[in-house]
Amino acid sequence: MLAICHDNNYKIRMDGVLFFKEYLKEKPTSIIAHPRFKNVYISELLELLNDEEAYIRFEALEILASLLD
Repeated sequence: MLAICHDNNYKIRMDGVLFFKEYLKEKPTSIIAHPRFKNVYISELLELLNDEEAYIRFEALEILASLLD
């Protein structure tokens, strides 16, 4: 998953962020409670917010906004 989000091809990164979005929607409370959430998932989302492609940044922002709800 993390390798996909760091790929040089923007289409692959987009697929990764969309997969990430769907993954976090399925069971958000159990994922947020997991100890890896802060170390891995949040840091990855923050890195995706700095992506060179605007639509990848937008998807990462949507994921973070949905987690805040």
